[in-house]
Order: sequence, then structure tokens, then C-alpha cells
Amino acid sequence: DTARALMLPQELRAMTMEQELITIDNGKPIMCNKAFYYNDPYFMNKFKEVSPSMAKIKGIPTQKQQEKAIQAGETYIDIPIQSFEKMKEERKSWFENKEIFENLAFRAIPLSKEEEEEAQKEAEELTNKNIPQGENDENESQNVAN
Repeated sequence: DTARALMLPQELRAMTMEQELITIDNGKPIMCNKAFYYNDPYFMNKFKEVSPSMAKIKGIPTQKQQEKAIQAGETYIDIPIQSFEKMKEERKSWFENKEIFENLAFRAIPLSKEEEEEAQKEAEELTNKNIPQGENDENESQNVAN
């Protein structure tokens, strides 16, 4: 027995434009149909959420209607960029906003007022510190040794 290639070159060339092969790392290849967002109601509904003119259209918009909305800038959205400063502000606001923790479906054992204040102070100190990971462990081991 001789091993046969998964697909021969002529079979790859004979694939239609709607088909594709997906290979991920060392996993098995996947042969599937491509998802064309402009023909898929799920993806077009996402466009309709941000485009006022396309939201008025029932069903899937035509290519001209889509082009008009895109050229008018109706499908443009800001993509948030994460920065260290922004992350630090968000973390600080989490500790200041107790509603986030009060509305959780699960809760830890309630703390006394003193314990809660102490925990909040510790959290604020940790949020405000700019210690690279690993340095804190060294400081703690020195304190234990002393």
C-alpha cells in the first residue's frame, strides 16, 4: 500500500470559490464552505445595528445598498485600544463602584465594615502600584527572612 495525498493538486485547483481548506497548527485539515458576510443574515443584521440606512431594509441588502452605506461611513465603528493607563483607570473604578460586586450572582462570605475598608485600601494600593510581576515576590521573601 502506498499513501495517498489528502488532496491532489488538480483536486485543489478544482475547488469552487465557495469552498476552503483550513489548517490549524498540527490539527487535521478542515474542508468547509466559506462564510460570505454579505449573504448571511446573521452578519448582515450586525451591519444593520450600526447602519441607519441598512436598518430600514428588510432582508439582505443588495450590493449597491451595502456599498452606499459603506461609502457614507455608516458601518464605521471605533475599535477600542487597550493601554496600560486605561486598564489602570478601569481597575480603579471597579473598586470604587460597589454595585459591580453587589450585583454578582454569587457572593463571598460578607466582610465586616473594618475588613471591607481594609480590603478596599489594599486593592487601591495594589492598583496604584506599578510593580513589574516578580518583584513583589522578592520583596515578600525578604520581609519573611527579616
